[in-house]
Amino acid sequence: MYNKVIGFGIAVLVLLLLAFTCPDKQEHQEKIKMTISNAIDEKFVESASESEQGFAFIGSLLVTKIVDIFLSNKLQVNNYFFFSTGQISYGGNTKTISFGILNQVFTFDEDDVRQAISETVDADNTEEDY
Repeated sequence: MYNKVIGFGIAVLVLLLLAFTCPDKQEHQEKIKMTISNAIDEKFVESASESEQGFAFIGSLLVTKIVDIFLSNKLQVNNYFFFSTGQISYGGNTKTISFGILNQVFTFDEDDVRQAISETVDADNTEEDY
């Protein structure tokens, strides 16, 4: 009987820990923005020549700001009490791009994140053309 009470108490503590450390939208947004910024820096800033470094850096800052605004509008975070997921909807499709648990947010493959955002922008541009 005593072991069951201890086991139940531990289970309740674990569930409370998960509930109180579930990441919110801001944490998902920051992690995704950081992932995209790293990918942009890796692709453009590091590969730019010395004379292009300044322009590449300014472009990187601009893109990071645009991504932040984009995520503010398009990122939807579903809170499942013990964990959360970040999703972006585009062209009638919804793609999960992040998973959060225990105050940590994990993004899926950087290529998947870039592709989801790229497809969202393309879908929005197509809708505006009509």
